[in-house]
Amino acid sequence: GWKLIHGDVFRFPEHKNLFCAALGVGAQLLSVCSLLLILSVIGWLYPEQIGSLYTSGIVIFALASAVAGAVSAGFYHKLQGEKWARNILLAATLFAVPTSIVSISADIIARYYHSTSALPISTAIEIFAIWLFIGFPLTIFGGISGRRMVGPFSAPVRTKNAIREIPSVPFYRGYTFQFLLSGFLPFSAIYVELHYIFGSLWTHHTYGLYGILFIVFIVLLLVTACITTTLTYF
Repeated sequence: GWKLIHGDVFRFPEHKNLFCAALGVGAQLLSVCSLLLILSVIGWLYPEQIGSLYTSGIVIFALASAVAGAVSAGFYHKLQGEKWARNILLAATLFAVPTSIVSISADIIARYYHSTSALPISTAIEIFAIWLFIGFPLTIFGGISGRRMVGPFSAPVRTKNAIREIPSVPFYRGYTFQFLLSGFLPFSAIYVELHYIFGSLWTHHTYGLYGILFIVFIVLLLVTACITTTLTYF
């Protein structure tokens, strides 16, 4: 029960830099998706204009970089991290660099097969300039602001110096099974809507059910929060 584990619950994680950067990027992506869906639902973004949706997503992602920096640096400061500059740099590149590598690889393949889906070089330079001159500075600004605004972490109980040994557990309580379960349940909640979204993309049709998509997005957040809490306690 709680008497056995209360001294280890609030122990800081080992890779706090990566953990806080992942929290910051997650908050940034959540802000981007929420704002895009809200703008689509209220009619500010039209589904018929695919280019405006992509442009808005890139601009909002760059502006939301401040959220990533603030959340990452704030949590890193609470966890008593000292290499805050490295944390801000990791928060700025944790999502942007892998996405760029995948996009460049796909674009090279598209150009090799002379596909019309290849991204123009001028557009790629514009996207990189938006991230370099807007997104990256906002990440630094948000990181410095978030680091200064938050206070030190105050746990309700004292953390023990000696790390408690974790006993062996059945396979269904192991990391592998919980990883699969935590991904399967949220995916099953949005599977039907994903089918229509990818069907629209692959058949070059316009997807316009943003009201239903917003409801499914709320359901996804609730299911993810519930399954996270359940697996953490379980």
